[in-house]
Amino acid sequence: DGIPVVIHDETVDRTTDGHGRVGDLTVADLSKLDAGRSFGRTNPIARVPTLDTVLAWARGRIRVVIELKGIENSELIRRTIESIRKFELDDDVLLISFDHGAVGQARILARLISGGILYANRPTDPVALAMAVGADVICPHWSLATREVVLAAHAASLGVSVWTAKSRNGSSTPVV
Repeated sequence: DGIPVVIHDETVDRTTDGHGRVGDLTVADLSKLDAGRSFGRTNPIARVPTLDTVLAWARGRIRVVIELKGIENSELIRRTIESIRKFELDDDVLLISFDHGAVGQARILARLISGGILYANRPTDPVALAMAVGADVICPHWSLATREVVLAAHAASLGVSVWTAKSRNGSSTPVV
């Protein structure tokens, strides 16, 4: 139904007790699913939240990184930006995506909201990729964040935020 929600996968199969593509379900459908199943049955039922719910909670508390997914419908990018603006979080959100065109589209619609390009393979020139879509940050897999890449990004006034970096205790620790 076009309302942005916060969920990792394209389908609800792995992370909830439901089945199907997120884009084929309504918010009402999603609100009935138990999204806490991967955490064990001792936890209370967790629901798939709307982006508005998460942003309302985050406002004044934390900065938020939103990975744009399911953006084959460009309306979703516009609605995501509307939600960010509704909660006056332009300065507290980083929009990232493996779809660099989506980051470019978001930057055209909202220059004040930071954008970052995700990548898992070694591009020839990650700085040029970021600059081509107006991104502020490169977001490589941690194994691709070499000294040379970081120095080149910083020389171009780009931030660097790696993903899937693990600390010694196994928890995720993004680096900016």
